[in-house]
Amino acid sequence: PDMWCDWMPMYGSGCGPEHSVADACCYTLDVDLSCIAVGRPLTIKGSARLASVCQSSQWNKRIKADPYSLTPEQREILVQGWLKAAQEEHASVASFARFTMELMALGAPPELLLSATRAQADEIAHARSCFATASQIAGSDFGPGPLDIRGALPESTTFEQVLVMTIVEGCINETLAAAEAAWLSDQTEIASIQKTHGQIAKDEAKHAALGWKTVEWILSVKPELTSVATTAFEQAKGLIKELEQEEQDDSWKANWGQMPSRQGNQLRIDTWNNVIA
Repeated sequence: PDMWCDWMPMYGSGCGPEHSVADACCYTLDVDLSCIAVGRPLTIKGSARLASVCQSSQWNKRIKADPYSLTPEQREILVQGWLKAAQEEHASVASFARFTMELMALGAPPELLLSATRAQADEIAHARSCFATASQIAGSDFGPGPLDIRGALPESTTFEQVLVMTIVEGCINETLAAAEAAWLSDQTEIASIQKTHGQIAKDEAKHAALGWKTVEWILSVKPELTSVATTAFEQAKGLIKELEQEEQDDSWKANWGQMPSRQGNQLRIDTWNNVIA
Protein backbone atom coordinates (compact mmCIF):
# COMPACT_ATOMS: atom_id res chain seq x y z
CA PRO A 1 0.00 0.00 0.00
CA ASP A 2 1.04 3.56 -0.62
CA MET A 3 2.18 5.24 2.59
CA TRP A 4 0.42 8.46 1.60
CA CYS A 5 -2.88 6.89 0.65
CA ASP A 6 -3.48 3.85 2.83
CA TRP A 7 -5.80 5.57 5.30
CA MET A 8 -9.43 5.21 6.11
CA PRO A 9 -11.34 7.77 4.06
CA MET A 10 -12.67 10.87 5.73
CA TYR A 11 -16.07 11.92 4.54
CA GLY A 12 -16.89 15.57 4.40
CA SER A 13 -20.26 17.23 4.36
CA GLY A 14 -20.10 20.60 2.69
CA CYS A 15 -23.51 21.98 3.47
CA GLY A 16 -24.88 25.42 2.70
CA PRO A 17 -26.54 27.64 2.27
CA GLU A 18 -23.62 29.99 1.81
CA HIS A 19 -24.68 33.21 3.50
CA SER A 20 -23.09 35.36 0.82
CA VAL A 21 -25.32 33.73 -1.83
CA ALA A 22 -29.01 34.36 -1.13
CA ASP A 23 -30.40 31.49 -3.19
CA ALA A 24 -27.69 28.92 -2.46
CA CYS A 25 -28.75 25.30 -2.06
CA CYS A 26 -27.47 22.78 0.44
CA TYR A 27 -24.97 20.20 -0.85
CA THR A 28 -23.97 17.16 1.16
CA LEU A 29 -21.06 15.23 -0.34
CA ASP A 30 -19.28 11.99 0.43
CA VAL A 31 -15.76 12.75 -0.73
CA ASP A 32 -12.73 10.51 -0.32
CA LEU A 33 -9.99 12.68 1.19
CA SER A 34 -7.82 9.69 1.99
CA CYS A 35 -4.90 10.58 -0.26
CA ILE A 36 -3.03 13.74 0.61
CA ALA A 37 0.30 13.26 -1.11
CA VAL A 38 3.25 15.01 -2.67
CA GLY A 39 2.41 15.29 -6.36
CA ARG A 40 -0.69 14.23 -8.29
CA PRO A 41 -1.38 10.53 -7.72
CA LEU A 42 -3.72 8.42 -9.83
CA THR A 43 -6.26 7.53 -7.16
CA ILE A 44 -8.92 4.93 -7.81
CA LYS A 45 -11.37 4.15 -5.00
CA GLY A 46 -9.10 5.81 -2.45
CA SER A 47 -5.89 3.98 -3.40
CA ALA A 48 -2.95 5.18 -5.47
CA ARG A 49 -2.54 3.14 -8.65
CA LEU A 50 1.04 2.65 -9.89
CA ALA A 51 2.63 0.68 -12.70
CA SER A 52 5.14 -1.99 -11.75
CA VAL A 53 8.87 -1.46 -12.35
CA CYS A 54 10.56 -3.55 -15.00
CA GLN A 55 13.86 -3.77 -16.83
CA SER A 56 13.66 -1.28 -19.68
CA SER A 57 15.86 1.27 -21.45
CA GLN A 58 12.97 2.96 -23.27
CA TRP A 59 12.30 5.46 -20.47
CA ASN A 60 15.94 6.09 -19.70
CA LYS A 61 18.15 9.02 -20.56
CA ARG A 62 21.79 9.13 -19.61
CA ILE A 63 22.78 11.32 -16.69
CA LYS A 64 26.03 11.96 -14.86
CA ALA A 65 26.16 10.91 -11.23
CA ASP A 66 28.84 8.93 -9.41
CA PRO A 67 27.24 6.62 -6.83
CA TYR A 68 30.41 4.75 -5.87
CA SER A 69 30.96 6.72 -2.67
CA LEU A 70 27.67 5.36 -1.32
CA THR A 71 27.34 2.29 0.84
CA PRO A 72 25.25 -0.60 -0.55
CA GLU A 73 22.50 0.26 1.94
CA GLN A 74 22.47 3.90 0.90
CA ARG A 75 22.33 2.97 -2.77
CA GLU A 76 19.37 0.69 -2.15
CA ILE A 77 17.52 3.43 -0.24
CA LEU A 78 18.11 5.92 -3.04
CA VAL A 79 17.19 3.51 -5.82
CA GLN A 80 13.90 2.64 -4.15
CA GLY A 81 13.16 6.32 -3.48
CA TRP A 82 13.82 7.38 -7.06
CA LEU A 83 11.88 4.42 -8.45
CA LYS A 84 8.89 5.33 -6.27
CA ALA A 85 9.11 8.91 -7.53
CA ALA A 86 9.33 7.64 -11.11
CA GLN A 87 6.25 5.45 -10.66
CA GLU A 88 4.31 8.37 -9.21
CA GLU A 89 5.35 10.74 -12.00
CA HIS A 90 4.38 8.09 -14.56
CA ALA A 91 0.96 7.65 -12.94
CA SER A 92 0.50 11.42 -12.95
CA VAL A 93 0.30 11.31 -16.75
CA ALA A 94 -2.88 9.25 -16.43
CA SER A 95 -4.15 11.44 -13.61
CA PHE A 96 -3.84 14.55 -15.78
CA ALA A 97 -5.45 12.73 -18.71
CA ARG A 98 -8.44 11.99 -16.48
CA PHE A 99 -8.46 15.57 -15.24
CA THR A 100 -8.49 16.87 -18.82
CA MET A 101 -11.53 14.75 -19.66
CA GLU A 102 -13.28 15.89 -16.49
CA LEU A 103 -12.68 19.52 -17.42
CA MET A 104 -14.12 18.86 -20.88
CA ALA A 105 -17.17 17.22 -19.31
CA LEU A 106 -17.77 20.40 -17.31
CA GLY A 107 -17.29 22.73 -20.28
CA ALA A 108 -14.08 24.29 -18.97
CA PRO A 109 -12.45 27.19 -20.83
CA PRO A 110 -9.65 26.44 -23.33
CA GLU A 111 -6.92 27.90 -21.12
CA LEU A 112 -7.52 25.23 -18.48
CA LEU A 113 -7.66 22.45 -21.06
CA LEU A 114 -4.40 23.61 -22.64
CA SER A 115 -2.60 23.68 -19.29
CA ALA A 116 -3.92 20.25 -18.33
CA THR A 117 -2.81 18.78 -21.65
CA ARG A 118 0.68 20.27 -21.37
CA ALA A 119 0.99 18.90 -17.85
CA GLN A 120 0.85 15.35 -19.22
CA ALA A 121 4.02 15.98 -21.25
CA ASP A 122 5.69 17.49 -18.17
CA GLU A 123 4.99 14.36 -16.15
CA ILE A 124 6.44 12.11 -18.88
CA ALA A 125 9.66 14.11 -18.72
CA HIS A 126 9.69 13.88 -14.92
CA ALA A 127 9.22 10.11 -15.02
CA ARG A 128 12.09 9.71 -17.48
CA SER A 129 14.42 11.78 -15.29
CA CYS A 130 13.49 9.81 -12.17
CA PHE A 131 13.91 6.43 -13.87
CA ALA A 132 17.27 7.61 -15.25
CA THR A 133 18.51 8.64 -11.80
CA ALA A 134 17.45 5.34 -10.25
CA SER A 135 19.07 3.45 -13.10
CA GLN A 136 22.35 5.35 -12.78
CA ILE A 137 22.57 4.69 -9.04
CA ALA A 138 21.63 1.02 -9.44
CA GLY A 139 23.70 0.36 -12.55
CA SER A 140 20.67 -1.18 -14.26
CA ASP A 141 18.00 0.18 -16.62
CA PHE A 142 14.49 0.59 -15.20
CA GLY A 143 11.17 1.63 -16.66
CA PRO A 144 7.43 1.27 -16.01
CA GLY A 145 5.31 -1.72 -16.85
CA PRO A 146 1.63 -1.50 -17.86
CA LEU A 147 -0.60 0.72 -15.74
CA ASP A 148 -3.93 -0.74 -14.68
CA ILE A 149 -6.49 2.00 -15.32
CA ARG A 150 -9.62 -0.04 -14.67
CA GLY A 151 -12.10 2.07 -12.75
CA ALA A 152 -10.13 5.28 -13.33
CA LEU A 153 -13.06 7.12 -14.90
CA PRO A 154 -16.13 7.80 -12.74
CA GLU A 155 -19.55 6.96 -14.13
CA SER A 156 -20.46 10.64 -13.94
CA THR A 157 -18.59 13.91 -13.54
CA THR A 158 -19.91 16.71 -11.37
CA PHE A 159 -18.64 20.14 -10.41
CA GLU A 160 -18.60 19.09 -6.76
CA GLN A 161 -16.39 16.06 -7.35
CA VAL A 162 -13.91 17.89 -9.56
CA LEU A 163 -13.78 20.83 -7.14
CA VAL A 164 -12.81 18.72 -4.14
CA MET A 165 -10.34 16.49 -5.97
CA THR A 166 -8.71 19.54 -7.57
CA ILE A 167 -8.23 21.07 -4.13
CA VAL A 168 -6.59 17.86 -2.90
CA GLU A 169 -4.57 16.95 -5.99
CA GLY A 170 -3.83 20.39 -7.43
CA CYS A 171 -3.93 23.07 -4.76
CA ILE A 172 -2.39 20.90 -2.03
CA ASN A 173 -0.47 17.97 -3.54
CA GLU A 174 1.11 19.91 -6.41
CA THR A 175 2.00 22.84 -4.16
CA LEU A 176 3.78 20.46 -1.78
CA ALA A 177 5.56 18.80 -4.70
CA ALA A 178 6.81 22.13 -6.05
CA ALA A 179 8.11 23.16 -2.63
CA GLU A 180 9.95 19.88 -2.05
CA ALA A 181 11.55 19.84 -5.50
CA ALA A 182 12.69 23.45 -5.16
CA TRP A 183 14.25 22.72 -1.76
CA LEU A 184 16.03 19.62 -3.04
CA SER A 185 17.33 21.46 -6.10
CA ASP A 186 18.99 23.96 -3.77
CA GLN A 187 20.51 21.27 -1.54
CA THR A 188 22.24 18.99 -4.03
CA GLU A 189 25.69 19.49 -5.52
CA ILE A 190 25.09 16.89 -8.24
CA ALA A 191 24.37 18.81 -11.43
CA SER A 192 22.05 16.26 -13.04
CA ILE A 193 19.91 15.94 -9.90
CA GLN A 194 19.87 19.70 -9.44
CA LYS A 195 18.61 20.07 -13.02
CA THR A 196 15.98 17.36 -12.56
CA HIS A 197 14.53 18.85 -9.39
CA GLY A 198 14.80 22.39 -10.73
CA GLN A 199 12.64 21.45 -13.72
CA ILE A 200 10.20 19.46 -11.59
CA ALA A 201 9.83 22.42 -9.22
CA LYS A 202 9.09 24.78 -12.11
CA ASP A 203 6.56 22.41 -13.68
CA GLU A 204 4.83 21.45 -10.44
CA ALA A 205 4.39 25.13 -9.62
CA LYS A 206 2.56 25.50 -12.95
CA HIS A 207 0.44 22.46 -12.16
CA ALA A 208 -0.41 23.87 -8.73
CA ALA A 209 -1.41 27.16 -10.37
CA LEU A 210 -3.67 25.18 -12.71
CA GLY A 211 -5.35 23.67 -9.65
CA TRP A 212 -5.98 27.06 -8.05
CA LYS A 213 -7.25 28.51 -11.35
CA THR A 214 -9.60 25.55 -11.77
CA VAL A 215 -11.04 26.06 -8.29
CA GLU A 216 -11.44 29.75 -9.04
CA TRP A 217 -13.28 28.95 -12.29
CA ILE A 218 -15.60 26.38 -10.68
CA LEU A 219 -16.54 28.76 -7.88
CA SER A 220 -17.17 31.53 -10.41
CA VAL A 221 -19.81 29.40 -12.14
CA LYS A 222 -20.99 27.56 -9.01
CA PRO A 223 -20.61 30.04 -6.11
CA GLU A 224 -22.98 27.93 -4.01
CA LEU A 225 -20.12 25.41 -3.68
CA THR A 226 -17.97 27.76 -1.61
CA SER A 227 -18.80 25.90 1.61
CA VAL A 228 -17.82 22.62 -0.07
CA ALA A 229 -14.41 24.05 -0.92
CA THR A 230 -13.97 25.39 2.59
CA THR A 231 -14.74 22.00 4.11
CA ALA A 232 -12.30 20.25 1.79
CA PHE A 233 -9.44 22.55 2.78
CA GLU A 234 -10.26 22.27 6.48
CA GLN A 235 -10.27 18.48 6.44
CA ALA A 236 -7.15 18.28 4.29
CA LYS A 237 -5.26 20.44 6.77
CA GLY A 238 -5.82 17.79 9.42
CA LEU A 239 -4.60 15.03 7.11
CA ILE A 240 -1.37 16.90 6.38
CA LYS A 241 -0.14 15.82 9.81
CA GLU A 242 -0.36 12.21 8.65
CA LEU A 243 2.53 12.86 6.25
CA GLU A 244 4.88 13.41 9.17
CA GLN A 245 7.70 10.88 9.22
CA GLU A 246 9.73 9.58 12.12
CA GLU A 247 12.95 11.56 12.15
CA GLN A 248 16.07 9.62 11.25
CA ASP A 249 19.76 10.34 10.65
CA ASP A 250 19.19 10.69 6.91
CA SER A 251 20.30 14.21 6.03
CA TRP A 252 22.78 12.67 3.54
CA LYS A 253 19.86 11.89 1.23
CA ALA A 254 19.37 15.55 0.27
CA ASN A 255 22.50 15.64 -1.90
CA TRP A 256 21.05 12.71 -3.85
CA GLY A 257 17.69 14.34 -4.38
CA GLN A 258 15.72 12.55 -1.68
CA MET A 259 13.94 14.40 1.14
CA PRO A 260 15.36 13.82 4.64
CA SER A 261 12.73 13.12 7.28
CA ARG A 262 13.23 16.11 9.59
CA GLN A 263 13.51 18.68 6.81
CA GLY A 264 10.55 17.16 4.99
CA ASN A 265 8.34 17.37 8.05
CA GLN A 266 9.16 21.06 8.55
CA LEU A 267 8.90 21.96 4.87
CA ARG A 268 5.38 20.58 4.56
CA ILE A 269 4.25 22.54 7.61
CA ASP A 270 5.85 25.73 6.31
CA THR A 271 4.36 25.24 2.84
CA TRP A 272 0.88 24.80 4.30
CA ASN A 273 1.17 27.85 6.55
CA ASN A 274 2.92 30.18 4.12
CA VAL A 275 1.44 29.14 0.77
CA ILE A 276 -1.67 26.96 0.90
CA ALA A 277 -3.33 28.62 3.89
